[in-house]
Amino acid sequence: VKTPTIFIEAVPRQKMSLLMELYPNQEWLAYLVGRISDKDSVFVENISIPPHEEVSGASATAEPFHIPVRCVGVIHSHHHMGAFHSGTDQNYVDKNFPVSLTVAVNGDGALVFDAVSYQETPCKKGVTVKCQVKYVQPPPMFNKEKFLDYARGNIDKGRKSYQVVDE
Repeated sequence: VKTPTIFIEAVPRQKMSLLMELYPNQEWLAYLVGRISDKDSVFVENISIPPHEEVSGASATAEPFHIPVRCVGVIHSHHHMGAFHSGTDQNYVDKNFPVSLTVAVNGDGALVFDAVSYQETPCKKGVTVKCQVKYVQPPPMFNKEKFLDYARGNIDKGRKSYQVVDE
């Protein structure tokens, strides 16, 4: 059995971050849309949010029949609980998709993942293997707020201040 590496592109990564900010204490789920290039590489090019049938701080269930074309897996959030696959995930979710991800945020607000792939061995035994998650594009190499403060200071320095004089 080969262990696939999951490559998340910039757009789905940003969408995941936005959902984690929007729902910091509630689970959500999405389908991973992309392609499987071979048994070792899964490329996540987008995510698709299905209508949710039920949501809470501890679970999320999608309405049936909304799996998109080119679905390569599923992702759901564990917000601040940590990225791990619960017994429910292992028994009812992970076995239904090529890859299954759980996402959470760490203390710095960065996304952290637990990823698995359910596969059959040559003797037809089902096994779940841990997968590595990588970003297709690295995170920004600078602090956005610091850069903008620095840029504003230098750019705004050139503004002319005009005084209106009453005659």
